[in-house]
Amino acid sequence: MIKELIVNVGIVLLPILAYQLVFMEIRPLKKRSHQQIVIGFFAGITGILCMNFPLHLSESLILVDMRWIPFTIGFLYGGILGGGISASLISIYRLSLLAGFYPSLGFLIASLLIAAPCIFLENKYTQSGRFQKIEIGVGLISYAYFLSLSLWYFFSERTFFGWGFYAVLFLFAWLSIVLTINVIEIIRENFSLKMQMHRSERFALISEMAASIAHEVRNPLTVVRGFLQLGKSSADEKLRRYMEIAIAELDRAASVLSDYLDFAKPQLNNVGKISVSEKMTSVLKIVSSYASMNRVEITSGIGENLYVSGDKSKLKQALINILKNAIEAMPDGGTLHVETCSSGGKVSVFVSDSGEGMTSEQLQKLGSPFYTTKAQGTGLGLMVTFRLLEAMNATLKYESEPGKGTKVCIVFPEAE
Repeated sequence: MIKELIVNVGIVLLPILAYQLVFMEIRPLKKRSHQQIVIGFFAGITGILCMNFPLHLSESLILVDMRWIPFTIGFLYGGILGGGISASLISIYRLSLLAGFYPSLGFLIASLLIAAPCIFLENKYTQSGRFQKIEIGVGLISYAYFLSLSLWYFFSERTFFGWGFYAVLFLFAWLSIVLTINVIEIIRENFSLKMQMHRSERFALISEMAASIAHEVRNPLTVVRGFLQLGKSSADEKLRRYMEIAIAELDRAASVLSDYLDFAKPQLNNVGKISVSEKMTSVLKIVSSYASMNRVEITSGIGENLYVSGDKSKLKQALINILKNAIEAMPDGGTLHVETCSSGGKVSVFVSDSGEGMTSEQLQKLGSPFYTTKAQGTGLGLMVTFRLLEAMNATLKYESEPGKGTKVCIVFPEAE
């Protein structure tokens, strides 16, 4: 029995490593739906393999296998689409074994009752840390095996096989789900770290170029603006109007250059303890008029006693950029919701809009040098935002689907 359990654990882990090698390193999948489909097929095939290497109590009796682990993983990582595919493949194969009407009925009932909490907990699971994911996974697997064994006894009228067998079975089930989640999360963290390193290398090169160009261009602009200001006093009304337009455009160019410099060298001049609650309330007041102009309703749930370490003015700039982008993503009006909370030594800020949403390809390019989804944008605002938050040891993550809006999550280390 121990040997068969170890084989099942290996069967569960092998497709995960294959998925990482093929679809994260060699041929990455960009669309979330494609990722869900592949995860569903991998989980389904893994479940079928587990059923082909079940646990035997005797030469003629087959009891259980590890099928519920890939079944659960399919829903937790592949969503309803991936979970539905894995559940369908496992169910079709299980019914094809022709084990009898009542055992098959028991399996279908168990599948539905196990899938329900997986679907319900998917969003919470996605937003949780690794240890919380392990807790959820262990809980779901315990529920899955308790339910499936209970139904199996009820429909098959089997006898009880002793506490020792079930202790070993549950121990290996827990071990398998803990190993599986750990391996998946480590792979994802390594892949994310690799992508961050690539982006940091690109940013370093662009930063040096941006700083050099900005310094070289800013000086002559300042001289030109100074002479225009001097010339205004002796010019006629028509020429003065032209000069004012020229000065305004020079100021706009200077603003763009300032963004370049902020991107190149994000400096936190006055680092201190910041109340996120107060800062977010202040920023919401600033953007409220802009939101009203765009027929956007702002709702909020601001938590109290949330503190982070950083530069107040830079944090304000980053938050305004994010909220302004969210408002502009709703050209026909909509709802902007802002929420702050604290958990596990982290302070999180969530900004969600009901706008047009973005594709997975657009999400992957966000924060890249000069990339923008706006018709007349430069991409500098979001680039600077990423850099400022990075300087404050914060992470910025976007989640979006076309037609379903966008959700932004900023996570700061909580100040002591």
